Amino acid sequence: AGLPMLVNYDPNVLEGIIDAAGANESTPIVPCWNESSGLYSGLDESVLRSPATNLRRTMTYLNIGQGELYSHCRRTLGGGENEENDPAKIEEAARKDNSTNKVYRFTHLFPYGGLQSSGRLWWEYASLQKNRGKASETTILNDQLVQIHPEHVPVEKVIYELLRPNKQIRLATENAINIAMQDNATTFSHGTNKPHRLLALHPRVEQEMLTHKCSKYMETNLTRVFERLETFPPFLEGNSSSDYRFDLVFIAVSKTQIERPASRRGV
Repeated sequence: AGLPMLVNYDPNVLEGIIDAAGANESTPIVPCWNESSGLYSGLDESVLRSPATNLRRTMTYLNIGQGELYSHCRRTLGGGENEENDPAKIEEAARKDNSTNKVYRFTHLFPYGGLQSSGRLWWEYASLQKNRGKASETTILNDQLVQIHPEHVPVEKVIYELLRPNKQIRLATENAINIAMQDNATTFSHGTNKPHRLLALHPRVEQEMLTHKCSKYMETNLTRVFERLETFPPFLEGNSSSDYRFDLVFIAVSKTQIERPASRRGV
């Protein structure tokens, strides 16, 4: 996910080195983060930057810490046999080692992204939101009295910024919404002095999602998704069956992905 804004990177704090109990001289720290490139040390950039590499489907963790000097930069959570480079375990092993030439290195950094780790930042942000203080304050929002939480703690702000789509995607989305708003301006019934009400919908009906194990819990028919939107009570104004709490539906979906042949079995 990157370090900028999140921490003031200091290898003397975030990286460590322990000489074996029998060692007679110290060894310099090896930084696990390259501040010049903004990448992990020992990372094969040709793999990372290749147009043929799908980072969401690549175990980027395995590309970190290439070479013996940087091998400690690859660290995982979880415990047991799958855990790698736990500082506490490394320190314990160093104390038991009476050799004079063994050097034990460790890092407090964790890599994010790629397969199992691709959603970890989302999970941690959701956990922060769920477990943060329950204190709230009353304010007026869109002419309604609502309860909101106090300002987020700094780490929540940082994670939120990291999770935001890049500028190009945000601009493309905003342009599409603005064009749709202009084309449908005459259909809005709540007046021109109020902001347009937008409902964003991301239906997961692409072929690869239809064959995913999670699809058994989802509605896979796009027509039925739209039909349910028309009758979903939270989207209706009061007891009305035809007045909605939104003016326009913004649908984020890939026509190409929906129409392409399935690449997995089961479709």
